[in-house]
Parts: sequence; C-alpha cells; structure tokens
Amino acid sequence: AVRDSLGRLRVENLYGLLLHRPQQLLEKNGDQLYRVLQRLKQDGLVQKIGISIYDPSELDNLCSSYQLDLVQAPFNIMDRRLIDTGWLTRLAEQGTELNVRSVFLQGLLLMAENDRPPKFDRWAPLWSEWHVWLGDTSLTSLQACLRYALSFSEISRVIVGVDSFNQLNEILQAARGPAPQIRDAFKTDDPDLLNPARWATLT
Repeated sequence: AVRDSLGRLRVENLYGLLLHRPQQLLEKNGDQLYRVLQRLKQDGLVQKIGISIYDPSELDNLCSSYQLDLVQAPFNIMDRRLIDTGWLTRLAEQGTELNVRSVFLQGLLLMAENDRPPKFDRWAPLWSEWHVWLGDTSLTSLQACLRYALSFSEISRVIVGVDSFNQLNEILQAARGPAPQIRDAFKTDDPDLLNPARWATLT
C-alpha cells in the first residue's frame, strides 16, 4: 500500500506515515505491524512513523509500548487536552514530533455567531464569550486560532486545509503576529463538542 501511494504521489519517500487506527498496535498483530513500519523506515520509504489520535489518553498505553517519531492530534483554543494531560511536554521530552490539526475546531471557531448551526447552542455562553473577547482584542478568529497554536514550541506543525490560493495566502498572513493571551474560560473538556464524530448525534 505504501509503495502504491508513492507511485501515485510520484515521490520517492514519505515524510510521515501515520496509523489512523493506532489501537491496532495494541491488538494481536501489533508488534508485527510495528516491525513493518520500522522496516519501511529502514528502507528509506518513510522518514517518520507515528499515529493520528483523537484523544491524548490514547497515548498512555501506546507510548509506553512503542517508540513513535510523530504524533498528530487535535488542539485548539477550546481543546487543550494535550496541555492538561501533560502530553504536550512529554512528547517533546521524548523526542516525538507533534503536529496538530483541528485548530479551528472544524470551522466552528471561525463562524459568525448567527452562522453556527443551532445544535451547538448548548455551548452558547462559550461562543458569546469568545466573540466578545475577539471584539475586545481586535483580532480575527483566524488570527487568534493560528497564533495560539503556533505559540507553543512543542508543536512542530499546524495542519490546515485550504480550498484556494487566496485562502492559503489569508492563512499565512493571519499567522504572522504576536500570540494572544487566551482566557482559561474558553477551555472545555466536553467530548460532545471536541469530538466531531459525536456531532451527528447532537440535537
């Protein structure tokens, strides 16, 4: 599968190869899977091997069993589980590169108040405080989200998606500038909000 991907991408190697079901490493053939990943790295087809997670708690068993080069995890102004669990620091200390995604919380943090779907009204006080704070700081939501994530030295890369060159340019411009002081009041550990897989069940 890796060789097929290299052919389609027309590249000689991949920077990172991530397991998107990292619990596979803890199942019956986990050790064999890890050896295959290591072999791909030794053969020069992959520079770094690692996992993509939804919750930092997944790292508790995985990092005690395997040496990972790269971890991709959600992180944003409202989702600070990497900090609260200590994994932001621990990954850096053990030499594991951290890439973060969902810095806009799947776009919810970028939406105007009236554009956010009604099923998210359960967190209305949180949204209200967020928009008041943006007004007080004269920052755009794009600037605040990007600069906050980029302010952590433990984070190597912030992963975003783009639809056009203009959008990419807007993101690059917004990322430049001082990092804001973010209120602790924005933080939540509510899985119904932080895990997009649960959003379909919200009413």
